Amino acid sequence: MIASTTEIRINVLTQNVLHDVTRSKDELIAWQDDRVAAIANNLQAFPGSLDVVGVQEAYKSPHQHNGEALAQKCGYNTGEWLQHNEKPHVHSSTGRSNEYIGLFGAMVDPANVCKLELGDNRRALLTTIAGVALVTLHLRAGGYKAWPLRRAQAQALGQHLEQYEDVVLFGDFNEPPIKLVAPGRSVFEKQGYRSVFSSLDQSHPKTFPVGSYADVYGMRSRWSLDDIMIRGSRVQTLAAGVISQVTGDATDHSGIWATLNITPPLHD
Repeated sequence: MIASTTEIRINVLTQNVLHDVTRSKDELIAWQDDRVAAIANNLQAFPGSLDVVGVQEAYKSPHQHNGEALAQKCGYNTGEWLQHNEKPHVHSSTGRSNEYIGLFGAMVDPANVCKLELGDNRRALLTTIAGVALVTLHLRAGGYKAWPLRRAQAQALGQHLEQYEDVVLFGDFNEPPIKLVAPGRSVFEKQGYRSVFSSLDQSHPKTFPVGSYADVYGMRSRWSLDDIMIRGSRVQTLAAGVISQVTGDATDHSGIWATLNITPPLHD
């Protein structure tokens, strides 16, 4: 655990790496095993330390754990990974096998990472830095029928985080920052969270789909599905943006980043 009596500046990054066995088998997209090096290239091109990196949809294939491989290709230890989004039963229309959510980076100690159960076979991972909780998440995808699930997952996460005044949430929220269609985000906003992009008066970047994936999915519009949200007086946003696609089509989401300043806790 990292504690400090001085200010700490950290870079937080989040990247969905696309797990889609069906389209890979149909040769519509490359297998994640073959894309992980390109994803690492994009992350390594970030002009700063990869302090805390949240990853969604890492695939443990018969050949390698792509989450661990990604962390190592970026120059870090294997990180901490948790199976996520399991099928509740073999014929379920939701869930995927061998999908993981994970944390790695220069300021991530795997021994200081714990899982948070959100229900619906979804999980989040939490680490702490100087008393600030940093949580990577991946809410359930889907349209109107998935709204109650995302709302319930956000409420469950809120209950887990009640003990923390200062929190950073980052990952794939699977809904845009539009109140009428964002039940999960609405829960977080009521709990005091604000996007780092809003805090800088910047537009939310459209992160999905990128490159040729728009044609693969038959989509004409792009959506702001990924975000970094903060709560508490000790966390300030210094800068935020999109991870450059130096190797195109590595995955279907643009990754995003934020540089944050954490002030020391006040003591009586």
